[in-house]
Amino acid sequence: MRRLMQMSHAACFAIFLLGSMPLVAFTISLGADEWEPKKTHAVIVGVLEWKNGLTPFSKRNRKDQELRNLLIKRGTPAENVTMLLDQEATLPKIRKAISQVLSRTTKDSTLIIYYDGHGWATGSDFCFANYDVQSGRKDTAWSMNELAATV
Repeated sequence: MRRLMQMSHAACFAIFLLGSMPLVAFTISLGADEWEPKKTHAVIVGVLEWKNGLTPFSKRNRKDQELRNLLIKRGTPAENVTMLLDQEATLPKIRKAISQVLSRTTKDSTLIIYYDGHGWATGSDFCFANYDVQSGRKDTAWSMNELAATV
């Protein structure tokens, strides 16, 4: 498994910050003075409405665009920030975005993954509700076990 910030083949140590289910992952071993914005890659997924009837969230206080703007303002190249919002955030598109971003990273890269939307625990896994999720069907959701195995 790659570490989320330094992308080596070591154990993953991450902090997950949860609000209304946003997720920002980063390692605790990297100090703020060591962050290199030009080597940062981000996948920002914001799902506040769903195809199959999950209760939508208000879009009034979206943080996904704010995070994108902040990363770019701090020096992250815009082409290193992938953002999928609502109807764009289907499971195949999320998987493709993660795969493409990982293919551009190196051991010195910083990877930020942010999620805002619904989620639920299922057995030993936690799933996020992508736009096209079918309620209660883990096989149609964005699995954190799958993400951990991919990263």
